[in-house]
Amino acid sequence: MDLFQLGQQMGLKSLSKKVLHFGSCSVLDLTAKERRELREVLGVRAITGFTEDVTWFEGLAFELLLFDVLTWYKRLDAAENYIKRNHGAFARRLGFKLVR
Repeated sequence: MDLFQLGQQMGLKSLSKKVLHFGSCSVLDLTAKERRELREVLGVRAITGFTEDVTWFEGLAFELLLFDVLTWYKRLDAAENYIKRNHGAFARRLGFKLVR
């Protein structure tokens, strides 16, 4: 299913305060503009995901780190800075993106 179509079918208010993570390979392999538009169409606070094909094990390991950070920090910029500072090389290798 096209992600933009999914966003249009969902009510914009249903996920307005949520962070939506896409754990599949290369889901966010889009231009920066397309990622911002997708976030807006989905009506979420932020989207996260990978621009690269990732192994399930590495993806899971990173997601455990990510979910811990997202539950610890209230501000997304603080969570993003923590990931860059402490797990930057890992995030870059997976093509991790956080779009807010």
